[in-house]
Amino acid sequence: MKRSLFVTLADENYLEQAKQLFSSVYWNAGWKGDYMLLAHEVPEKKLKWFKDKGILIKRCKALYKKYSKDVKSIFATKFYLFTKQFNKWDVIVYSDADVIVRANFDALCSLKGFWSVRDLSGTMGQHIINEKEAMERKLDEKERKKLIEQLASECDLDHPAFAAGFFAFDTSLIKEDTFNQLKGTFKKYYPITSFGDPITFNLIFYNWKELPPAYNIFLINEGNKWLIPPDKINGIMLHFPSKDKPWIVKNYFYKEWKNNLDRADMIDLRNIHQGKIWSRKQIYSYTRHLEKKHKSQQAYFAFNSRLGKIGRLIKKINPGFYLLLKRNFFYRYFEDFLKSPAL
Repeated sequence: MKRSLFVTLADENYLEQAKQLFSSVYWNAGWKGDYMLLAHEVPEKKLKWFKDKGILIKRCKALYKKYSKDVKSIFATKFYLFTKQFNKWDVIVYSDADVIVRANFDALCSLKGFWSVRDLSGTMGQHIINEKEAMERKLDEKERKKLIEQLASECDLDHPAFAAGFFAFDTSLIKEDTFNQLKGTFKKYYPITSFGDPITFNLIFYNWKELPPAYNIFLINEGNKWLIPPDKINGIMLHFPSKDKPWIVKNYFYKEWKNNLDRADMIDLRNIHQGKIWSRKQIYSYTRHLEKKHKSQQAYFAFNSRLGKIGRLIKKINPGFYLLLKRNFFYRYFEDFLKSPAL
């Protein structure tokens, strides 16, 4: 038995996506641990490809019915990872199937605790539905407020939230009651959560630890929060949580996604080669690069916000003076950052 496990989740409509993910993990990451598919109510006859490739399969019955267009029963299927049978591995790495893996992530196998990247929402409170969404779900406003108060009594709603679509953890975290805790929390709070599982996971693993963003770069409609062009963005994993998925032909990343899928049939888990390696230095450097990009965007929006209409008028009348103001503003905004000994 290998000591580490990579897992993804799919129903019968997402099997091609799972194949692409396993292929990119095999070819680009050179993953030497076990591979597993959580098969959410997938007919046996549709699992033959995965069995033939030596990919482990856990057939999963839905823990809940579909509650709404946003909260689907498949979200809770990840809870099966926290049953005692998974204690046979030391570390488990989970990823949603709408991901392209570009490089090795073996470093995650030495981690202790529960690790992920910062969620796009930012905080736990951002996962709570608003009044309009509650009305669409036919949720009484008094009930919504009551559940929010209960949630606020259990956690800080401004606490940083991690992405429930990607995480790594050591299996010592799996206790006798972890699975039931996850199920109970989901059942209690799903009415007020945007997608169901993020608040559940963030409550149970409240003291999570943060990985560098390079491990899971979020791309929304080919864009990203750093405003880096799609041909320049990089990462160990690229994650596509929006409706603009990489298997859509017009998507910029379609060619890369399709190439991984086309190589899926050549997977041979008896013969693992080395994937592309990102050193610690590379990960650190890329993280710094993203931090600078993010800070630059903050400075840009702050600059435009401060000057407002006057700034636009100055830019129109005297572009040179406008650029001088902008340079001075950016320097003051970055001053402490630029003086950092790490640079």
